[in-house]
Amino acid sequence: MTQVAITPRWSPARLRSSIQSQPKRRVLLVADDDPAMRRWVACALRSVGYDVEECAGGAALLERMGTALMNRREIIEAVITDVRMPGFSGLQVLEGLERAHRTTPVVLMTAFAAELGDVRARNHAGIEVLVKPFDIDDLLTAVVRVMLAAAAQRAHHTGVGHAA
Repeated sequence: MTQVAITPRWSPARLRSSIQSQPKRRVLLVADDDPAMRRWVACALRSVGYDVEECAGGAALLERMGTALMNRREIIEAVITDVRMPGFSGLQVLEGLERAHRTTPVVLMTAFAAELGDVRARNHAGIEVLVKPFDIDDLLTAVVRVMLAAAAQRAHHTGVGHAA
């Protein structure tokens, strides 16, 4: 009996190449336990073209970030989070990112000026702080600044833009 060789049209190497060449979805995550504030921030960011997902609190934010780490077709470009939330606060999320050596840019929102000292003392290049109430221009400026700072930091660490 003659055996017929069946050759798959998609070899593992070709499949990997195809998956790697697909553009990655770039997402901003907005976390706030106040639904009105969360929707306002998300709508403001969507109005200028960002792909935004909303999280109802710190636990949901951490879960969503974990999902993104497992999904290789997605990049979390920045996190915009309230400082005070039940469960995991924005500061605890930030601490977790720092412990995991993640450089995800973070914009912290707070209504309490006393928290500013604690946040700014961290001396983290990828953090911006907004004091509530703030306007759309302040929000957009903070998001762009943290994303640019993160891009500059990545370029510095990878040597991109440096003369050989």
